[in-house]
Amino acid sequence: KIGSTPNSLILDFFAGSGTTGHAVWDLNKEDGGNRKFILVQLDEEVQDEEIKKEFPTVADICIERLKRVSEKYKKENNNQDFGFKVFKLDKSNFNLKDEFEFDPSEDKEELKKKYLEWLGMWVEQPLVPNWKEIDVIYEVMLKEGLNLNSKIEKIKIKDDEFYYVKDETQNLDFYISLKDKFSPETIEEIRTSKYKGKMFVFLDKALTDSDKINLSAFVRLKVI
Repeated sequence: KIGSTPNSLILDFFAGSGTTGHAVWDLNKEDGGNRKFILVQLDEEVQDEEIKKEFPTVADICIERLKRVSEKYKKENNNQDFGFKVFKLDKSNFNLKDEFEFDPSEDKEELKKKYLEWLGMWVEQPLVPNWKEIDVIYEVMLKEGLNLNSKIEKIKIKDDEFYYVKDETQNLDFYISLKDKFSPETIEEIRTSKYKGKMFVFLDKALTDSDKINLSAFVRLKVI
């Protein structure tokens, strides 16, 4: 009550069990506010052996608490937003960010061979093994400066599926699809006035050189 207004963003670097998030929702319920919170908690190991069986880390307890409070408050009040997202810090999904490691004492020819293999890996496979579509989408959102609370909607352009990402606060948006191939009809549809000037993200291998030239004249094209 002392340190916020109804539209404040509250940051807690040491979230623990999620007390701050719970308190923010309570105050929003009380005065109809639209406060948001960011909670940060390391995967600190739980000391109690019994609790640890269900919740191995303090972060797990925090997430579970917020889930239960969120479900309870949603039933009590459908007009307010008691939703939240969970993000975990991880390495990039892009191979380009990896560094080549080498042992100076290694044979030069063997080192050269490994280096060429490494170069080929990130040129031919721009994304790390076992990448997930949603993780790549969120990383692109971060790289493009969009809010992590941006809306993500599945849509179709002709017969091909895309995700439409919209940051309403900053009025930024983009379309992304990580398919390996697209129909000519989809490419032609994107080249219409409906999508002119919009940003589209594709896998590089999904487009022919001709597709890239044709699309670049109508949209802001980015390839991975």
